[in-house]
Amino acid sequence: MESKVTEQKVQDELDSLRARLDEAEQTLEAIRSGEVDALVVTNAGGYQVFTLHGADWPYRVLVESMQEGAVTIGESGQILYCNPRFASMLNAPLQKVLGASIYPFLASEHRQKFESLLNESRTTSHHAEFCLVAGDGTTVPVSVAFSPLPLENLQAVCLVVTDLTVQTQREQEIIQLQKELENRVRERTAELMQTNEQLHLEIAERIRVGDRLARLQAVTTALSAALNVQEVSRAIVLQGSEAADAVSVGVLLLSEDHKLLRLTYSKGYPEGLVQSWINVPTGELPPTFQTCIQTLETAWGVAPALLFDTQQVGWPPDEEETWAVIPLGFNLRSIGLLCLGFAAAEELDSEKQRFILTLADQCAQALHRALLHERVQMTATIEERQRLARDLHDAVSQTLFSASVLAETLPRIAQRDPERAIQQLPEVSRLTRGALAEMRSLLLELRPAALVNSRMSQLIQQLCNAIQVKKRIAVDVTVEDDAPLPMDVHISLYRIIQEALNNIVKHSRASRVRINLRSDGQQVVLDIEDNGAGFDLHNPKAGLGLGMMRERAESIGADLQVYSQRGQGTTIRVVWVSAARKIS
Repeated sequence: MESKVTEQKVQDELDSLRARLDEAEQTLEAIRSGEVDALVVTNAGGYQVFTLHGADWPYRVLVESMQEGAVTIGESGQILYCNPRFASMLNAPLQKVLGASIYPFLASEHRQKFESLLNESRTTSHHAEFCLVAGDGTTVPVSVAFSPLPLENLQAVCLVVTDLTVQTQREQEIIQLQKELENRVRERTAELMQTNEQLHLEIAERIRVGDRLARLQAVTTALSAALNVQEVSRAIVLQGSEAADAVSVGVLLLSEDHKLLRLTYSKGYPEGLVQSWINVPTGELPPTFQTCIQTLETAWGVAPALLFDTQQVGWPPDEEETWAVIPLGFNLRSIGLLCLGFAAAEELDSEKQRFILTLADQCAQALHRALLHERVQMTATIEERQRLARDLHDAVSQTLFSASVLAETLPRIAQRDPERAIQQLPEVSRLTRGALAEMRSLLLELRPAALVNSRMSQLIQQLCNAIQVKKRIAVDVTVEDDAPLPMDVHISLYRIIQEALNNIVKHSRASRVRINLRSDGQQVVLDIEDNGAGFDLHNPKAGLGLGMMRERAESIGADLQVYSQRGQGTTIRVVWVSAARKIS
């Protein structure tokens, strides 16, 4: 009995061991086949879990966590597998994507292309771009890499899908930026071209302005060198025609009473026109001329046929010109006309008109200056003639009259008293010598060159001979080293001596005069002394003649001193030193 119990116990332990062995073998088989992911082991410390990973586990983790979508497509386009990233691209749950067809998730225009590449990719790899349609209806641009995936009893294709949304957005942004950049470049290029064109226009304008300024400067220079009306008119015609690009020019001046208009100088006019405009009464002038003279307004684009009879003056029939009749005025008073003729085809724009008016204004000022100069010269000539007439009457004619009266009475005196007649002969000689000296002085006034070329000792002696006729005054003249002097010094000293002697004759009541001149060409010391009545230097009435002498001394940089007291005569001293000697 006891042995049966033992045998049964052994049998039970054997069955238990066999069961455990079978379980262990099944576990090992499950581990080998990958059906077991983990083991739970009990030990003294409690339970421990050991995970069991196959060789493909790291790749599975990589596919599940990668940023690109991973998809396995079957033969009919069924999605056999996809990772979470692909589901997120479609904005759909993973369980709704798995097992579904890929085509509804493709844009309709891309399905045929996708199907074609899918069939070709079962043997070779391909790459293309498509647009997926997400669950919310939005499109997702993607790049798809097709690779064949051979499995047992199944032909599948592996897809690696890359979301191009950000890249597309960036490309669109880049394209937009490129467009904006191109627009800005075009705008900037247009601005630069416009600026460059404006710059060229400004450069051309500056060249034109510079050319006209140079022309105007040439005219101004020519006008400033002209002294009389004829020279000014000639400069206007010759220089003005070139400056204004005129083919004909004429300068017409009004008489002082505005009754006559005469052509002073012209260029490009036929002889008949020149002759007919020598002196034209203002009442017979063409209406255009009369209007310009009265209103001082310029007439532009006037045909010559409206101004004169072209056939009568011999105007060439083939000459086609348009005239600008410009009034020449000064201080709102007309002094003449400037007639400029231009080729008929030439356009006188506002800019050229302004230039011509500026040119005409310069010409008007020059003509006015020349007219004033001629009037001043005429007035000076008349005054000089009147002065010479007075001097001839006051001095020479009276002296000659006295000499002629004395000469006429001498024969009668000689008949009655021959000795007395002989005594009067020296007086006749004195009067004639004095008249001759005064006449020579007047001739020197008429011939300035003779005054400059005469030595100072000769001029002083001639002045002394002249005053000795007017009054019986003894004159002592001493000249040391009569060296030539500069012309302005020579003339100023002569005028000072002349004025001093005239004052002595008129006011001093002197009986003796002493003149001492010391000159070496670099320094002059002149002393003029008389023993007359003298005068008070502080008396304003006594300063007119002295003022004239001081002005002449100051004009040459000389020092003039006057010493005088009543009853003790007068002394005048003039000291001139050349600039070269002052420096040394």
